[in-house]
Amino acid sequence: MTDRLVNENMPPKSKEQFEIIRQDRRIAILEAALRLFGRDGYHGSSMASLAKEAGISKGLIYNYFSTKEEVLVEMVSMGLRRMVEYYNIEDKDITDEIMSQVIEKNFEMIEINPEFWSIYFAVILQPGIRDKAIRLAMEQVNKYNLKFAAYFQRKGFENPMQEAVFIGSIFDGVSLNFLYNSSYYDKYYAINRIKEILKIK
Repeated sequence: MTDRLVNENMPPKSKEQFEIIRQDRRIAILEAALRLFGRDGYHGSSMASLAKEAGISKGLIYNYFSTKEEVLVEMVSMGLRRMVEYYNIEDKDITDEIMSQVIEKNFEMIEINPEFWSIYFAVILQPGIRDKAIRLAMEQVNKYNLKFAAYFQRKGFENPMQEAVFIGSIFDGVSLNFLYNSSYYDKYYAINRIKEILKIK
């Protein structure tokens, strides 16, 4: 990504190259926003300070995002997309085997990039951001709740949707504890306990 950004001012050879450069720059701005919002708070940050954090001019940043709230919306969406891509269950029916993989991948995802997820959760849980982040996430979360509810229905749980929401809450809790207390947190114990709750052998 860095090499392409260094050459951003050079004329792209094709529309495809231009789009790659543009998407790379958007991601760089969003990652800068995570750092900035995590350090100074969402309300303590401005588009000017974000441009400085991203290493670009104030004028250039408006070519990518019109407002700070637009940055926030895309930042939350970026985190959700990364989760979805890592779980890789978009077009799959949930089985015990796939659910087992999702549980394990939840911890793997955090281990691979703890810095990103630490800042991400710190930002989206800030007062004034939390409610917006929840609203933004609900469409994606509800889609997966339906997939998990279908799984729990097949397993004979009395209230499949309630179970899906409950398990999502467990994922949130263990993820945060593992992220901030990893040296004291036995992930294998947590993985096995979740599998016991879900009746996965």
